[in-house]
Amino acid sequence: MKALLVVGAGAIAATAYAGSPADHAIIAAMKLADQPNYSWTTSVTDDVRSYDIEGKTTRGDWTWLRLLMVKSIAERMGRDAGTDTEAIFRGSEAFVIQTSEGWKTLQELRQRASPPRPTGGRGGTSGNPHAPFTPGAGIMIPLSGPASRRGYSNAQFALSRPHEELAVIVSSHTELKVEGDRATGTLSDLGAQLLLVHAGQDGIEPVAAAGEFDELIIRGGIVTRYRLRLEGILLVGRKRIIVRQASDTVIKQVGSTSFEVPEEVRQKLEG
Repeated sequence: MKALLVVGAGAIAATAYAGSPADHAIIAAMKLADQPNYSWTTSVTDDVRSYDIEGKTTRGDWTWLRLLMVKSIAERMGRDAGTDTEAIFRGSEAFVIQTSEGWKTLQELRQRASPPRPTGGRGGTSGNPHAPFTPGAGIMIPLSGPASRRGYSNAQFALSRPHEELAVIVSSHTELKVEGDRATGTLSDLGAQLLLVHAGQDGIEPVAAAGEFDELIIRGGIVTRYRLRLEGILLVGRKRIIVRQASDTVIKQVGSTSFEVPEEVRQKLEG
């Protein structure tokens, strides 16, 4: 589904008219994709937990990522599973995961009989998973049919780099307001779905979604921070579940980010 909104920088730039604040905000968002490298941190809060994502991406399509351990990976790692996962991606789908036995592809991670240790985000799961979602004011989309309001965490093992998310934002916004160096706006249903469920998620399908972005901050002609609030209905297995999450992404070390790709990783992902 993500391919539906793959928009090149040149294509968007061609639609930018002469110098309105909104045009400058769109171009600033696009410019991140042209940078040789950058780092970022994302703090996420959903109905169940809060957690952080750290990332570094460089030319050559290499990305290092540290993110919350999810059940599908923990089951394969067994007792080696911790509270987070360190991974290196080549492109958006080929990756290896750090284990006690070195870097392993998903296929190399054997299914283990021993149960994994409990995994939780920063602060673990909340004491009341049905408590109101504090970052937002409630579901923004109409419900058609029953949907479960049980506590559900939308944490996913997936690579979603800021320049890719910004491309979705600028190509799917339905409203965009700019005041000084800050932009806010709303997202289309499709744009919110693309940001809510990342590519490669088996058993999770978005049914409907809505979203807002704010604190999209521009410094030196490039976006350095943005916040998202997403709400939607997902089909998880055969159940329709309401999911709500807020995220805050800070982009840093643009042009000065680097990390070493071990030779064993190159052999696994370049072969």
